[in-house]
Amino acid sequence: KEYEYIISSDSNFNSSVFTGKTSDLSKSISSIGYGTYYFKVRAIDNYGNVGNWSDAETFAIADATKPELTISGNPANWTNQPVTVSANATDTESGIKSLLYSLDSGKTWNDYTNAVTMSKNGWIHFRAIDNAGNVTTKGVLVNKIDKVAPTITISGNPANYAKKATISMTAKE
Repeated sequence: KEYEYIISSDSNFNSSVFTGKTSDLSKSISSIGYGTYYFKVRAIDNYGNVGNWSDAETFAIADATKPELTISGNPANWTNQPVTVSANATDTESGIKSLLYSLDSGKTWNDYTNAVTMSKNGWIHFRAIDNAGNVTTKGVLVNKIDKVAPTITISGNPANYAKKATISMTAKE
């Protein structure tokens, strides 16, 4: 006895993903990607008589892989200018459903459409969600923005003329 099977990604079986024959009552296929599939089977007896195809059955392969998320633009050197922080999300299984960002440690999330300009130091978090619902969240601390000009204090201004005067200066950031 032998079984012939067909697996398709469309319910009309216009294109097949796998076809084959086996004498086993179960078949394991490991090289199939994320998605919904349809299969049917028919029996072939020892004399070569072929039975009718079974009704189509459905199964799904779930995406269990979290999206990849990369963040760029956090300056390594001090600047007195705003910085632009960017994110990129990829998912080779089911694809990216949404990419979000938060400037308040995840209390509220906004749709990420363009790089985010930060004019002061602080955390920015990004969240990528794939079409299967898997989530990756990452954050970076932007801490190299310095917009405060240094101050200087001068003391020791003598009230009268003298042969020697002492003046002290202190600079503060």
